[in-house]
Amino acid sequence: MVYTLKKLRSMTRFELDRVWKGISIHRTPVGRLQGAILSHPSIIGTVFNGVLESFWNGKMFHPGKKCKNIVAGQEFLQARTYEGKSLFDDEPCLVVDYSRHPIGKPFRNEIRMIGNGVFLCRAYVFNRFLWHEALVRG
Repeated sequence: MVYTLKKLRSMTRFELDRVWKGISIHRTPVGRLQGAILSHPSIIGTVFNGVLESFWNGKMFHPGKKCKNIVAGQEFLQARTYEGKSLFDDEPCLVVDYSRHPIGKPFRNEIRMIGNGVFLCRAYVFNRFLWHEALVRG
């Protein structure tokens, strides 16, 4: 199946979990990727996504296993990346680890490539799942 941002936005959490479990490989992204929060398609979820996405624009992946979020157009909150096991299914994924940053300690992202230039992410705080994210080549 070809996954587009529009398709991912229309999927439920459980459908996104199935996509995640169906992919056991990952590739480390390079460069700037546009981000989208994928939460429950309710009125509250839609408003929340709109507010969050007005600030959070995606991620920038730098050589040397480093990543930064793009917030209000600026790179912010540096993280290190490494191959690890997903908290969801114990399979390999790219871990975005913010633990070395004072603000970022409780945050973790897990990423798997699900298509050409399309990545599905799982966002966690204190190892508890928050939401899915999509990262796409802009």
